[in-house]
Amino acid sequence: MVDKVTASGWIQFLNRQYDIVDLGVESCQHYAKLVAERIEKLGNSNNIANIIIGKLAHSANLRILFDFLESVVKLSVNEAEMGKENIGKLCELYIGENMRQYDAEQFLKWISWEREMLQSLQLVFGKEEMMALFEIVCNSRERLVNAFGLTSVSYTHLR
Repeated sequence: MVDKVTASGWIQFLNRQYDIVDLGVESCQHYAKLVAERIEKLGNSNNIANIIIGKLAHSANLRILFDFLESVVKLSVNEAEMGKENIGKLCELYIGENMRQYDAEQFLKWISWEREMLQSLQLVFGKEEMMALFEIVCNSRERLVNAFGLTSVSYTHLR
């Protein structure tokens, strides 16, 4: 059962019982399908940040999903990990072949090292996970450069 009645104790318990990191990534995948359906229904993806999905704008929903994943990993006190497989799924979702520029921008901000260092000494991604992210971002160079109009200099800074 739960050792302590604390946020970290509950997160650890829930992760052991339900693999909530995996469920969080599955939620991201499901949400991405809802967004795609909504965009298709509207006929365009202009100003995607303000599209309402459920009761909130897409920008708020995306932030909530990222914050949830981050909180689970941080509050689990190193018991829950993002894992390479989930990183691959998230990268495919947000910077893969069918990426949407706004989503990719938000994902890249979320995974950026500087943001993590400013907010917390405990990183969301472990060393192996950071290496996996680095490899995926490097392998996505041409797609990211084309999507964002990045120069080689700005891409190098992103890396």
